[in-house]
Amino acid sequence: MTRTILHVDLNNFFASVACLFHPEAAQKPMAVCGDAAQRQGIVLSKNQLAKNCGVKTAETIWQAKAKISAANFQQLVWPLPVGDLLYVGKATQRRLANRAIFTIGDLARRDPHSLSLLLGKSGEALWRFANGRDSDPVVPPDGVSDIKSISNSTTSPRDLTCENDVKIIFFSLAECVAARLRKRGLKGRTLAISIRNEALDVIERQAKLPAATNRSDEIAQQALRLFGANWRWNCTIRSLGVQVSDLVPVDCHNQLSLFDVEHPEADLLESTIDKIRARFGAESIQRCVMLTDRQLSSFHSKEAPFPANKAERR
Repeated sequence: MTRTILHVDLNNFFASVACLFHPEAAQKPMAVCGDAAQRQGIVLSKNQLAKNCGVKTAETIWQAKAKISAANFQQLVWPLPVGDLLYVGKATQRRLANRAIFTIGDLARRDPHSLSLLLGKSGEALWRFANGRDSDPVVPPDGVSDIKSISNSTTSPRDLTCENDVKIIFFSLAECVAARLRKRGLKGRTLAISIRNEALDVIERQAKLPAATNRSDEIAQQALRLFGANWRWNCTIRSLGVQVSDLVPVDCHNQLSLFDVEHPEADLLESTIDKIRARFGAESIQRCVMLTDRQLSSFHSKEAPFPANKAERR
């Protein structure tokens, strides 16, 4: 049977609406972007002319401006560093460099079998990605069976300089992640954080949670403990991320110790908060800590804290 995939793409819709209000832009490559002044300067939507030039959703404004017109896939993508390819982390990049593979084009032109010998089963997958080939099945938005992790991150509107700044961001991120876990009927047993400093250096740390959870307070508190154990304030922080992995269904039984106490009222509270926010908006009910700095607490998080991973890794 012939495999048919119907993809309804609404990304360009917002650019089309913008063109209705600004008809002078309709015949030019244009994009709807975030606020660069708030350090959220990424492409949210673009028209077809911009798309033809290689402009991509979620890339930075300066990257979009630098795109040349009429570039095809190979001309646009193959000259890029191989580290820009999805799932190529620093360790993989070093192994590829030892084989003189420095760009996506270098990877695309290699024999997939030799890449499998070098990198295991991911070698051939990376070769397919580099050549624009991906036969993975399309997963519906509510599909949960093969989600490996759920995460959120943000670049803060100003550099973070103290523990309270970090607390505001981690609680905001934890609430995003926890709500998405509950929506999908999942809990997680491992938590990871990412920290990007003012020099754009990134550190990542992870730890096992005491028990599987989808509660924002438990996620945030564990993130703060990880942060406190691994960060020294010798520079400011530009962005933070939270990821929960090792996922299990909510009805999966936890192994409790003799001294553990379950708190069903806390689960009910978070479920009630979800319903209030769904009806009245995300800011209709907030923690007191969010009110100490409205600039930090009003950010819009992104669903991808770790550059090499998807927010909901499958």
